[in-house]
Amino acid sequence: ELIADCYDWMEQYYGTPLRWPDFDNVALDVTNPATKLFVASIMEEMASLFPDTYFHIGGDEVNQNCWAAVPSILTYMQENDFATYDNSSSTWVYDFTALQGSWAAFVQQVTAKLSRQAVAWEESFTLGFDLAEDTIVHVWLPDTGNHVVQKAVQSGHRVLLSNGWYLDRQAPNCVDDNECKVNWMWMYTGRDMYAVEPLAPDTSGWVPTEEEAKL
Repeated sequence: ELIADCYDWMEQYYGTPLRWPDFDNVALDVTNPATKLFVASIMEEMASLFPDTYFHIGGDEVNQNCWAAVPSILTYMQENDFATYDNSSSTWVYDFTALQGSWAAFVQQVTAKLSRQAVAWEESFTLGFDLAEDTIVHVWLPDTGNHVVQKAVQSGHRVLLSNGWYLDRQAPNCVDDNECKVNWMWMYTGRDMYAVEPLAPDTSGWVPTEEEAKL
């Protein structure tokens, strides 16, 4: 009841029957006030159960095309300054990234009220959301030239680095790496994990200073 009803779009775009990971492209309806109440209540309950300092607020892999397929979401965006009307083309232009950013801001506010420090997936940083200074940027994608670790620590954020250490990245049925057709799998999990050196120079040649390394 709280997800964006983009099922027709998913069937049209991905075909039927929907299979994993295609059905992961559904998103919460962040324009529904009930969604905020529900998520806030879950976060409050979790904070009461777990004494941890940190609270992961997610934010990765949001398929904004799902929101674009829901008329009620588009109407909300028109009425709440997440869309502008282009007179030259007589069409609305929607800022789905701003909508997602507003949700990230809301979840950070809840986290702060619960006296927790937020951890957010790197998309919240790379998309330019307004992150609190103590929000930790959780990097999971390979560095293909975007230098998220470097930019995040130089912005004063602490970084949690997961890329290189995913336990599900093993493909024991592959004869060699070329036969592994799934781009997030490898064959030699242990070998590759031990080879990761997070403070080695990145693809730009950046080597963190002592203060940056502490982050």
